[in-house]
Amino acid sequence: MKCTHLYISSREITTTTGQTMIPPIKLLCEMNDIILNWRKISRLLPRGDRNASDDAYTREQIKRMLQHSDLRAKIAILFMSSGGMRLGGFINLTDGAIKPILR
Repeated sequence: MKCTHLYISSREITTTTGQTMIPPIKLLCEMNDIILNWRKISRLLPRGDRNASDDAYTREQIKRMLQHSDLRAKIAILFMSSGGMRLGGFINLTDGAIKPILR
């Protein structure tokens, strides 16, 4: 955990990246019967600002991305741009989370 904090403070990774490293480590410890107080550990982790500093892509940027991508990437680009999703939005999708709009 301390090394993650050093990478975050030196700006090699962001706080969000550091937070995404925790669940696999926690699972590894649980699977190997290593008991840690995760409540205390989570209090020591750096907190990131939750304010997004990015803007939506313009139509021109989306067109350029679509010109240089394969079919699988085009699907993701169009899905994310039409739904207003952020890059990490696919992680939380589950089966049945997307419902069609029938007109």
